[in-house]
Order: sequence, then structure tokens, then C-alpha cells
Amino acid sequence: MVEVMNNQKQVEEIKIEGVIKSTAKTYEGFMQGKINHFMRFPKVKYTGHEIEMLIRGFIQVHNKFYPEMKATVLIKQYKGVSGIEIRRFPNYFQTIEHRKKENGDGEIEFFEERHKILREDIEPLIKAIERLEMKKKYKTRYIAQEYLKMAEIEVNSKGRRFFDEKGFDFEGFFGDRKLYIPFNIMLKILDYYDFIHYYKSGCVERLKDNFEVQKEFL
Repeated sequence: MVEVMNNQKQVEEIKIEGVIKSTAKTYEGFMQGKINHFMRFPKVKYTGHEIEMLIRGFIQVHNKFYPEMKATVLIKQYKGVSGIEIRRFPNYFQTIEHRKKENGDGEIEFFEERHKILREDIEPLIKAIERLEMKKKYKTRYIAQEYLKMAEIEVNSKGRRFFDEKGFDFEGFFGDRKLYIPFNIMLKILDYYDFIHYYKSGCVERLKDNFEVQKEFL
């Protein structure tokens, strides 16, 4: 029997054959405990069935510490399938946006656009927004500028500098799809979790002191 504590601070018990009881509060701590246990008894032999159950137990404990989180919000922008789906994993977010386009015959086609946002990519944006005043609107241009500073990104995908004697080249950032599209998606993620309000006009307003799910990724 293994006793674990998941991310929601709820204690749960899992029956796992061949694994001693553990009170580890992290998956890394649990694994280290198992390593220490087996190092103390290096000559003990296990059957194939026991090894199979042991590995299955590790998978169960891993899923308890790192459950897949899924959230969906519908956006009624046009008739038909519409919305953005956000799936939260321990080390990244996955977004699925439902979009439309008009084909050559004038008919509307619907399609999905998927993106993966890594944990380390969104953290500089969180830090930039945490420096903003509460309940005050900021233009996306300013948010992008502070984000690039926090992320220590100085040039675009073509090697052109974002900052020079004239100031911040927002047009160069907006035209760089490899940087601007993930930046726009990250703002939508933070808006979904009510850390900010991302206005259609392009402004951003900070709503909370901290991004609530941030600690789960550190």
C-alpha cells in the first residue's frame, strides 16, 4: 500500500503489490525512497510478475502526482463549432482553437488549430504581468515589450533587434509569427484562468496578485 499526497493536498491510498508503504509528498521523493529501499537489499530476487506489478504501481503513483487537467471554454463568435480548449499538463499547456475559413466556392470550412506552450515559455510573461498595476489597462505593445525583456529575447527570427535607439520595434514583433502567435496564445491562457483580462481591443488588465496554477509548475 502506498500513501501519496497529490497536487490538491488530498491524501489518497493506492494498493500496490510489492511496494512498501510511503509517505512521500512528491513523486521524486517517492522514487528516491524506492531506490534507497532496493539498494539496502541488492541480493533479493523478484519474479517477473512482481516486477510487472511494481512498474504498474509506479505508473499509478505518477498519475496521482501529475494528473492531466482539462478545461474548456466556449466562444460564440460565429455559427457552427466554435471555442478554445485548454489542457493543462505538468510541464506545458495545450490549446485547441476552433476556427473558420472561406474556401474558393464561398463556403465556410471549420478547422482546429493546435498549439503547445511550454512551462518555461509562459513564466517570463507571468513575471512581466506581475509588475503591472492592478485594475489598469495596458496596451499589448507594452506587455510585449516587458515580456521580451523578461524572456531576454533581443532579436526576431530573422536576426533583427527589437530594441534600438528609436525604442521598441513592436511592428517587427507583431510580424514575427514564431514569436507573436505563442505570445497571443499565452495571453489567452492567462485570461482563461482569470489572471488577466485580455480585451478584444488589444489591452491587458491584471486581475490577481499571482497566477494560481503557477506553483504547480515550479
